[in-house]
Amino acid sequence: MKNNTLKKRMYPLFFLFLLSCVGFLPFQNLAACDLCGCGVGGYYVGMLPQWNQHFVGLRYRQASFDSHLGYGRLFETKENFQTVEAFFRLYPHKKVQVLGFIPYQFNTQITSSQTLYLQGLGDIVLTANYEIFKKEHLLKGDSTRILKQELRLGGGIKLKTGAYRYDENDLEAVANPNFQLGTGSYDFLGNLIYTLRWKNTGLQADINYKINTKNSQNYLFGNRISGNLMLFQVKNFKSFGIMAYAGTYFEHSAHDRLDGLVNPDTGGNLLAGNLGINLYIRQLSLGALYQNPLSQHLAKGQVKAHARWQIQCTFQF
Repeated sequence: MKNNTLKKRMYPLFFLFLLSCVGFLPFQNLAACDLCGCGVGGYYVGMLPQWNQHFVGLRYRQASFDSHLGYGRLFETKENFQTVEAFFRLYPHKKVQVLGFIPYQFNTQITSSQTLYLQGLGDIVLTANYEIFKKEHLLKGDSTRILKQELRLGGGIKLKTGAYRYDENDLEAVANPNFQLGTGSYDFLGNLIYTLRWKNTGLQADINYKINTKNSQNYLFGNRISGNLMLFQVKNFKSFGIMAYAGTYFEHSAHDRLDGLVNPDTGGNLLAGNLGINLYIRQLSLGALYQNPLSQHLAKGQVKAHARWQIQCTFQF
């Protein structure tokens, strides 16, 4: 009954998301895009439209995990995270872009004895990227063959707007500190993004680092480093354009700490494959991303991540 109730609550939001993607229709040439890491207490940008334009957007993303593996079926849990997120990009200066992400989350945790739900505002993220250089190289003998390079350096902050209420002594509470709307802490982000493009084909690499701080319950999530390597192809038509991309994503998380003591059953590594597509119709962009784990060792093998996916729409102005 509770699962049916949750689904009924999600249906109106899902249809609202789809409706919001309709009705903004002046096509422009596509540009390279940026992305950065994801995970618990983190965020994922994905491939964004029109590199040099402002936009506002809405997206729906989903991730699920099996946890407490190896302790027997009695202790195993299944966790599902659904997020409806408003996000934007602004250019206060031609070399500076500001990004913001405002998530609203629907979390479900199923144990052998009960099903628990959390719903509410997540942790808001604000970042800024600065253009270190942007160069074009004309290839010999052909004025149309231009090799483009771009490097951006950025950073930001994750606010503690999502609720964090975990009590390991409360048997009615959720089964781990990761199943929360937020981390309960202010965290800091840094990233470096490099893009290489020739005609309609490009390669993008980025590296991201997240520094976490201790929350009011003396819990400190481990710092995280992640990276992406993506190959993308753009095809322009008369009234619309398509960008397809594929690549890999890697992340490493350090151990969490409680009252200064290391929790050895946290942290780990994940390698995943990314596959996505964006459709551009005038100022409207529609996108979908599928991310599938290729290799993982999380929490000493006690956590298993399943495939993640997201859909999004943005309006450029």
